[in-house]
Amino acid sequence: MWFSPIEIVKTFDKFKELDLPLHITEFIPQSSGKAITGGWRQGTWTEEAQAEFAEQFYTLAFAHPSMVSIHWWGLSDRWIWLQGGGLLDKDFNPKPVYNRLLKLIKSDWMTKDKKLTTDKKGQTKFRGFYGNYEVKVAKPGGAMQTFSIHLKENERNQWMFKLQEN
Repeated sequence: MWFSPIEIVKTFDKFKELDLPLHITEFIPQSSGKAITGGWRQGTWTEEAQAEFAEQFYTLAFAHPSMVSIHWWGLSDRWIWLQGGGLLDKDFNPKPVYNRLLKLIKSDWMTKDKKLTTDKKGQTKFRGFYGNYEVKVAKPGGAMQTFSIHLKENERNQWMFKLQEN
């Protein structure tokens, strides 16, 4: 079934009322050539339809404040229980769905190569997705020093870096 985006968000919101983190398990859109059902979208489950549905679903899930994880059920089409449900084809080559999700996760959603300049007090602000970051600080003269931080939800997320002297 290709579920309506509106109904997907309504379902996420209904579960949000429980005030629990949402985990999508056994997510497995297919590319089997079977007819698409559900009434929102027509056609057949092709590799391109699989990629489009997965991108739509991941985008809706990523945007929802209660969503914590999505678990794709099955890596390749070689030995999968639902025909065409893998991210890779039977020869382990990336399918369009793999490339579409890779772009979303590693390009569109990943905060990277952000360059900031401190003010006169040596402070700066930045906004990013929760997770791990590598902060590279350029010292006078061009030498670099690297720090690891973790941006956490519902935390103050404030750091002070002490630079080593040359």
